[in-house]
Amino acid sequence: MVNKAKPVCQTLEELASTAARTRLQSRCFVRRQDIQTNAYKVALFEGLPRDDENTQSPLLSKLASLEIRTIAGMRYARAKTARLTLLYGESPWRIIALSLGFILAVALIYPLNEWLRPADGVPITYTQIAQDPSLFLESLYFSTLTFTTLGMGGYEPLGWGQVIATLNTTFGAILVALLVFVFGRRAAR
Repeated sequence: MVNKAKPVCQTLEELASTAARTRLQSRCFVRRQDIQTNAYKVALFEGLPRDDENTQSPLLSKLASLEIRTIAGMRYARAKTARLTLLYGESPWRIIALSLGFILAVALIYPLNEWLRPADGVPITYTQIAQDPSLFLESLYFSTLTFTTLGMGGYEPLGWGQVIATLNTTFGAILVALLVFVFGRRAAR
């Protein structure tokens, strides 16, 4: 059934492209990718049937099955990640939401253990934020600055804060690149 559904989705996708129906084209593309992801899942959990199992030794058969399942598992994980984060390159909103969530999460992490200090003050902690809630905005500001790789501003990450700032910058660059990819993909239609 999978072998029949994929070509139907691909044909519909091509027809939608010809008719300049970009939403339909996008939905058909996503559906085709979902079908392929399902095929990876089936191969992962059930393995692929082999016609020559009787001619191979049991050990070779098990190794081949393990290899097939390992490859299928990696492809399944990659496809699920692409669906969750990018909707297979079709949804800029997912990347924007993921980026905003990541910025907020990092801003919440910095005050945990005095990992962020303004240049002219003491490290920001939740105790200080309870007294002056505007300090959380400073943590959010720093998280946004490092995510967008604009710089450190008047702040200094301390201890594990340096690692967090590095990860923030790295994921920021990756997510911005993915956003550009999705916009480019949509503009190319």
